[in-house]
Amino acid sequence: MRKTKSTLKAAQEHITNKKIHALQQAKKDHKTSTQPPFSYNKKLEQEMVKKIKEHYGITIDTTRYSLIQGKHKIYLADASVRKVLTMGVWLYECGIPIIKSTGATRSLEHEFSLTLGEQAKHFTVELTTTQLQSYCLGQEIELSDEQLTTIPDTTSLKYFNNYIILTYRDKGIGVGKILGKSIKNKFFKW
Repeated sequence: MRKTKSTLKAAQEHITNKKIHALQQAKKDHKTSTQPPFSYNKKLEQEMVKKIKEHYGITIDTTRYSLIQGKHKIYLADASVRKVLTMGVWLYECGIPIIKSTGATRSLEHEFSLTLGEQAKHFTVELTTTQLQSYCLGQEIELSDEQLTTIPDTTSLKYFNNYIILTYRDKGIGVGKILGKSIKNKFFKW
């Protein structure tokens, strides 16, 4: 009887070698990076706290929270992260992304509404059940005249790229971009 050589061991070794190579490459790439993924910028934090207060009426308690700068986003984190980052520690995960930088303007992330939406006093729209269903399906939302009266002139919203906070039963559920009488849905589509 002829003994057959198993290819299972060779396949496992090949996969293991690929994983090792990928890890070595990741380490090499990591070593060449001189910019930490997150940093604390006091001036940016003060500016964002001020703009969020002006536009949405939300007061961020900087004794409890900090706004941390990522590569393209601003994150809401615990205040202790501020001190950790100023000591030069590199963090690879940090807080909740709430604002995305888009050049000179900023766009709100859905997490902004989920974490801070309840506190918003300006630029919010309370959705009806039907509108909420449409929103969850990724459709644009047509606003009623009554809902439009709750949104003042949107020219002051240019800094946040015309983003408003959407609520349902006074809870923040997401964000949308207001265009005329409708809200362009920024909910991720399935």
